[in-house]
Amino acid sequence: MQCLSVLGFLPAPFLYGALIDRSCVLWDSRRCDAAPGGVDQSRNCLVYDTDQLRHLLNFTTAAFMLAAAACDFGVFLLSSELELYDQGEQDQKIDRLREEEREEKKRKRTNLADQEKSGGGGGGGGGGGYDNPAVVSSEMF
Repeated sequence: MQCLSVLGFLPAPFLYGALIDRSCVLWDSRRCDAAPGGVDQSRNCLVYDTDQLRHLLNFTTAAFMLAAAACDFGVFLLSSELELYDQGEQDQKIDRLREEEREEKKRKRTNLADQEKSGGGGGGGGGGGYDNPAVVSSEMF
């Protein structure tokens, strides 16, 4: 991870510095007597070609942004095939559980229907008229 940060941020100052230096029209070189061999030690740009500087900086930035957008689009296209966290297995488990739940409900419905057909339906074992709520309430008093 740290390597990506270095590779991402380190070249930018050098690249943009070279672009800025490229648009310089007039350089001021001063001879430094303290330097060994009297080598030109400092160079300063006195005048920049502003149109060239503007074009270089803006078009370079636009080119990098276009390349980044193309990479993002490529990731978008390739990510449709990507499975994160075994999503397929989880979906299969969920589908299997739902199917088991449906089958259980269906079994309960068929069992209730079979009980009603055999005469042993709902309330108290199926004898003595207790299946009818009106009969139950009148016999209680």
